[in-house]
Amino acid sequence: MPTYFVSGSFVPPRVRDRRRYTGQSWATNASQGTNAGIIARTRRGEWTLATGLFRSIFAIGRDRSTLWLDVDADGIGTETVYAAPRSRYASTSGEIRLSRTLIDGARTHRFHASVRARDQARLYGEAVAIETSRRAITSRAPIAEPTLAFAPRTPDDVRQVTAGLAYEGRWKGRGSLNLGIQKTDYRKHVRPPQRASILARDRPWLFNLMASVDLASGLSAYAGMTRGLEESQVAPDIAVNRNAAPPALRTRQIDGGVRAAFGKGLNGTIGLFDVRKPYFNLDGADVYRRLGAVRHRGIEGSLSGDLTPFASLVAGAVLLDPRVTGALVSDGIIGSRPVGTSRSKVVLALDVHPARQPGTSFDLQFIRHGGMFADQMNRVRLPSRPTVALGARHRLRMAGHDVIARAQVNNLFDVYRWRADASEGLTYNAGRYLTVSLATDLGV
Repeated sequence: MPTYFVSGSFVPPRVRDRRRYTGQSWATNASQGTNAGIIARTRRGEWTLATGLFRSIFAIGRDRSTLWLDVDADGIGTETVYAAPRSRYASTSGEIRLSRTLIDGARTHRFHASVRARDQARLYGEAVAIETSRRAITSRAPIAEPTLAFAPRTPDDVRQVTAGLAYEGRWKGRGSLNLGIQKTDYRKHVRPPQRASILARDRPWLFNLMASVDLASGLSAYAGMTRGLEESQVAPDIAVNRNAAPPALRTRQIDGGVRAAFGKGLNGTIGLFDVRKPYFNLDGADVYRRLGAVRHRGIEGSLSGDLTPFASLVAGAVLLDPRVTGALVSDGIIGSRPVGTSRSKVVLALDVHPARQPGTSFDLQFIRHGGMFADQMNRVRLPSRPTVALGARHRLRMAGHDVIARAQVNNLFDVYRWRADASEGLTYNAGRYLTVSLATDLGV
């Protein structure tokens, strides 16, 4: 489906036929991803040595994105196809960890020393915009694919090495304590063609602290703090600097709450959290850059387990108060709420497996996403829309193997909902559809 960008503070008219493709027949994409790795572990008495090595490659052979620009309130816009050259993302990563476990009666102590590293390489190029015509977003006007000439591609690479020490302590009936400290060396090198290269480095100390206290049988309280470093998202299609990736972001998280076990069947958790990190988005000139800082503060809870011997429940909810701070917010250039972030999410899943029908189960899922803002000035709010899915699974034997057959009707009531991404692009959700799958384990 395409992405829509409106010309004012409104949403486009509803697209009645969500199954009808209105884009160009040549606006297609092709990609291939491969992942491989090996994990090894050995133990000698109190000592454990574990290591892993991984290789991941994602190659995009054809990259065409359809955007409708300057869509007005009547649903009239300009269909624009962004064509990009072939791109490739490859990463090699690994870790080696040495651990020692000491048991002292009811107390268990684990000490860890680890080194992990990664080498990531990207090769991408600038997109070419192909405007077709200005018309209704529900109409189609095929044109021939033009001959395209792409500019030289940009290589960039990330190299990161992290060394850390950690401690895990557990005192049965009393509580637990986890401590960790890491020193990381992060380097990002971007080499745009015919321009000066860009080198970004960061060498922060990172740490995590988590403690829990057993208040009573089946009831405990926990609290923790983490400082981390995460890879930022690349600039979206609409950005002038499309595909550009900012340096890694320093993040901070504080959380705490209570965990409870209700008999042998149900387990519940309720907690508070506060997560903060730099806020990247499009500025007034459509350049993807840092606009301030974003804070996600809220409350989350979950309840899961067996209701009866024949029914199980998984339920969760998040209530979020996201806020953006910085000079642009203070000056009234952007709003205080991040674009495309839902204020809440509720998930309820019930699974029933009748005793008289072994190997067969039925499930019901309810998901409700809260409202979100669709524009940087926070003038357009997209309402919440709940969806329901109904499914069934059955275990059978095929060709000497256990096979699980599953069917599910998604968006059972054909609910329509607009969603916004962080760059103010709007997409609609899928209508009612059926998925069918077969799964098995192949013995070797």
